[in-house]
Amino acid sequence: MKKSVIALTAVVAGSLAILVPSQEPVSAQTQGNKGNIPGMVLQRCDKEIKKFCKGVSPGQGRIAACLYSHSDKLGFDCAYSMYDGAEQLLDIRTALDRLAADTSCKSDIAQYCTGIAPVPDRIFLCLKKNFATLTNGCRKVMPEAETMLKRAGVLPN
Repeated sequence: MKKSVIALTAVVAGSLAILVPSQEPVSAQTQGNKGNIPGMVLQRCDKEIKKFCKGVSPGQGRIAACLYSHSDKLGFDCAYSMYDGAEQLLDIRTALDRLAADTSCKSDIAQYCTGIAPVPDRIFLCLKKNFATLTNGCRKVMPEAETMLKRAGVLPN
């Protein structure tokens, strides 16, 4: 069970690599990132990362994959944060999929959010700022996406 949950975390984290850009040093990712799930995992798995993944560059789900490869040696806090993070990452992915699925917001993102870092809260806030001029399909999915992003801790409640 623990290994399958950590595997799910690694897959989801890899598919949401935009949440932990590889350009930022680990210290920048973990400071003040209460809503940043990978940042929380990095903090709670600091000991395991230093021990098992010290040569791994952050980004693209590499830290999660490294932790997964050592899942039988993770402490409780680290393993639990991976599990908890997986649940929250699924909410974030679902929200992002709702915003971009079936062209609901694709054209709006291209029109209004070009040049915005591809981070869930920034894209959502960009769309929210332009809410009045969004397509009907995008306006329709915004409340559900906002609820999911709040539940995942990406947006404040």
